[in-house]
Amino acid sequence: METVLHHTLGLLINPTNVIVSLLCIGFIFMFLKRRALGATFFGLGLGCFILVGMMPLGPWALSFLENRFPVPQTLPQDAAGFIILGGSFDTPLASKRGATSYTRAGGRFYEALRVVSKAPTLPVLFSGGGVSWPGVKSESQTAREILRDLHIPADRFLFEDKSKSTWENASQSFKLIHPQPQDKWILITSAVHMPRAVENFRRAGWHVIPFCVDYLGAPHVAWEPFAIHKNITSWSHAMREIVSLMRDFALGRSKVFIAAP
Repeated sequence: METVLHHTLGLLINPTNVIVSLLCIGFIFMFLKRRALGATFFGLGLGCFILVGMMPLGPWALSFLENRFPVPQTLPQDAAGFIILGGSFDTPLASKRGATSYTRAGGRFYEALRVVSKAPTLPVLFSGGGVSWPGVKSESQTAREILRDLHIPADRFLFEDKSKSTWENASQSFKLIHPQPQDKWILITSAVHMPRAVENFRRAGWHVIPFCVDYLGAPHVAWEPFAIHKNITSWSHAMREIVSLMRDFALGRSKVFIAAP
């Protein structure tokens, strides 16, 4: 149910869906000779397009989320290990194509491999199950196969393959590792995803040190009035996280709306 709700909200907050829907409704009312209502919906659609497409609201929101946690200049000497979060692999598409397929966060996994290589003695936990459809590999299984193909020894890796969300990443990984309160684990995920991931892991009992990778936007935003695709895409990425933060706060998966460093 939660997955269905999550994808439904994703469709509703997608600015392209909203703008096109408003314009279509306006056209229908115009066709039905309800000109006042038609003009209202046309105006709403145009207003959304100007705000989201012409103004840098999306890049600003994205920058706020991605700048929340600075990247550590050095790895802590007393770290207990690394946690790499899933979300890089499009496993349903991979099952249809017969080849590894990636999401927009595909760079997360490979950047994480670069980070963990800096401390080769520390254990690495990969947390990611993904969808549980017949014939579809888990993200953990995909990660294992990539490590094998890249000739990266997997003996230091642990795999949690039951989680389907960030909250389950945190809770299922905690059951697997049973970390002590003083254990510091370096949490690696995409920068835009880090505020939600940190708060979920803290709520589950982890002591995590954020290490952001896979940035989507610039640290400082300049107004580019005709960067329509960039503005709309940034808005979609940022709103997905903001809505997820609201959901987690409402469900008690976080003590605060957005985690602080």
